[in-house]
Amino acid sequence: YVQWDDVLLTNKLALRGTDAEHLRNILLPGTGAYQPLRDLYFLLIYRFSGFNPFGYHLANWVLYLAVTALAMRSASVVCRRAGCQGPELVLIPWLTGLLFALHPLHVEVVAWMQGNKDLLATAFCLGTFLCWEKFTRQNQGNIRYYIVSLLLFLLALGSKPSAVSFPLVLLTFDLLFSGEKGKTSRSTASRLVSLIPRYLPILIPAALLTLYFVLFSGALDSSRVNAGNFL
Repeated sequence: YVQWDDVLLTNKLALRGTDAEHLRNILLPGTGAYQPLRDLYFLLIYRFSGFNPFGYHLANWVLYLAVTALAMRSASVVCRRAGCQGPELVLIPWLTGLLFALHPLHVEVVAWMQGNKDLLATAFCLGTFLCWEKFTRQNQGNIRYYIVSLLLFLLALGSKPSAVSFPLVLLTFDLLFSGEKGKTSRSTASRLVSLIPRYLPILIPAALLTLYFVLFSGALDSSRVNAGNFL
């Protein structure tokens, strides 16, 4: 255990059972940040590992490998949309995955048991991106990818509140790569207006979670709720 891992795992009784009462304590909003996916993840590992730290660290390590693979796949998608060809399509994703996997800042999310919320949110956000890209690349021909991307984003929100910023990543990607070849590019404002219907289903839950986290969760003291903290 590091930092307050042991306090979270041993004191949170909701993690010790799967009956209706325990699940209600996990799934319903409480006084802190709403992160039900993190607690369900802990609950699943507890069923196999109890309070043995090894199981939690092993699960984080395996999840980190999965996140690294998703990062490589995302880099490959961006390279293809950016027009990379030949060796670049292989070299850039592998270099991206290597730098991602070995970056010193990523040590914490693996070594700290509570870093699982970062791993879960990242995995779901990258999954959201990959499905979103598939949907936009097919000229919105397959609505299933759009629906799956929305569901994955909801899971990301349930893993860590900072996932509310991820729609900005999708918007940046759309603005960079949604232009149609051979046609006169429209202004950024007109493209933003055309994207509004597509983004509403993803912005509404993000906005609601933001309001809950800032105003009702107790994570921020009411005396410190200002423009900077809200952003």
